[in-house]
Amino acid sequence: MAETALILGTIMSVGSSISQGIQQKKTADYNASVYDQQAANIAQQQVVNAEQYRIKKRDMAGNAAASAGASGVMVSGSVAKSISNSLTQLGIDENYNNFNLETQRTQAINNASLSRYQGNQSLMSGVLNAGASALMGGSNYYNKYWGNTTTAAKVTTPNTVNTYSGTAGYNYSWN
Repeated sequence: MAETALILGTIMSVGSSISQGIQQKKTADYNASVYDQQAANIAQQQVVNAEQYRIKKRDMAGNAAASAGASGVMVSGSVAKSISNSLTQLGIDENYNNFNLETQRTQAINNASLSRYQGNQSLMSGVLNAGASALMGGSNYYNKYWGNTTTAAKVTTPNTVNTYSGTAGYNYSWN
């Protein structure tokens, strides 16, 4: 009965270690796919933003020209400079927004890679722990049923007093 319990305990420990590693890998792979989707969404947002800024620039320049023309002012000098400054500021805003989105996308890609790596490490750890459990169970089983059954002889030394006689004629003793 004890033999069966030892074997079953070892099998359960091995199975549990492998199962835990597999489950952690599945979780990490799922997290990685979420990060991949997040990166794809951010890339799509970058495309949409680029189109929106293109339309804003076109509308801004067209509205400024129409407004100047309606008031009888030529689009030159300070009016042109004002339009140019507005377009420049809009370009700066676009680049700033794109930089932030690109940073978020890169972070999502890195998180996906890290999650996959951690999943692989968890799986490997589960397999190694299973191997260690199997070896430990086998070792326990061997020691319990076929291990060393002889007892080592006890070595004793007689209780003697050692003496030393130094050059000055003194005798020292110790136990």
